[in-house]
Amino acid sequence: MGMIGNSLAQGLISGANIQDGTVDTPDIKDSAVTAAKIASAVVTPAKLSTGAPTWDVNSNVGVGVTLSSWGSTDSRALQLRNANSSLSGNIHSINDSLGLSQNSFYASGWKYYGNGASSLYWQESGAHKWGYAGSGTAGNSISFTQAMTLDNVALGSTYSSLCLSNTTGGGVVFQQSGTAKMSIFNAGNDGYIDRNNAAGNLYFRNTAAGRTDAVIDSTGNVTKPFNSCFLAARASAQTYSAGNAVVFDNEIFDQNSNYNPSTGIFTAPVTGKYLLSATILVQSATVGSNYDIKLTTSNRSYLGAPGRTQYQTTGVSWGDGYMAFQVTQICDMDVNDTAYVAFSAFGAGAIYGTSTGDWTRFSGCLIS
Repeated sequence: MGMIGNSLAQGLISGANIQDGTVDTPDIKDSAVTAAKIASAVVTPAKLSTGAPTWDVNSNVGVGVTLSSWGSTDSRALQLRNANSSLSGNIHSINDSLGLSQNSFYASGWKYYGNGASSLYWQESGAHKWGYAGSGTAGNSISFTQAMTLDNVALGSTYSSLCLSNTTGGGVVFQQSGTAKMSIFNAGNDGYIDRNNAAGNLYFRNTAAGRTDAVIDSTGNVTKPFNSCFLAARASAQTYSAGNAVVFDNEIFDQNSNYNPSTGIFTAPVTGKYLLSATILVQSATVGSNYDIKLTTSNRSYLGAPGRTQYQTTGVSWGDGYMAFQVTQICDMDVNDTAYVAFSAFGAGAIYGTSTGDWTRFSGCLIS
């Protein structure tokens, strides 16, 4: 071997060798790259392993897989397959979307790469979307069912949403230590909130207000602590004249504070159906006095029992001068409508009242 060959073997070729002319033609000839040497090292198709990448003219890349005929103008993809599967997985960009897919390729529409089911995830227009397709035949078209969508900025923001679905329904299951505790789902046209454990309560919370608005306990009882409901009584006798509201001034309870014990008026907090009831005892009635009780709301009035009545009893040792009246009605009320109890006719006497509220009382609650 000439000087350059020795120099190469020893790593001694330097700028100085070239500068002083010690690298001559025989040296180059001895170590020249020849066709025979190229043939021994060149990469040929026969030498490519099954995992080597391939390219097509549209810049799609396949690794370990026979590259599918991806669309020429509307898609770019990296198509992958591992050694243990005959199906491919893809990272792709189609039109304005970016995604991942399995056992599929896109050529003017999705198609099965091999026989079997397929799945798809993609990002598009600020949304994350998931789809699936049942088992199909290689080369056939795929119609993905969109199973879930996460859109806008983030789940929980003002306008974001989470959509889970399949052909029969969809839902979300909440677990604790791997055990399902609650689920929200639909089946067909029906929707469900399911407490998956036998014990415990289901709470409807208003976190902003710091309160629980409704509770369903383990036996199915429903309580609504802020549902409008009240009971008030007359604590002492009330001098009364026809047409005015009877004032039940002793408020026993008033859930949601919709009854006014100073005026005797109940105000509906929401539109709905309300059950209202009153019992009134009149004292010091005189013979020939006429009475007629009614429940008056913003929309209409309801006459009570016993109806138009004239007092006739006198000279008895117990109950002389007393008459009892009652009215109960389910009322259709709009928000801010009012209701009160009055007499359209009140001949004489006063409204009876005691500190215990045994006789004269007014109650109501929202029922639907």
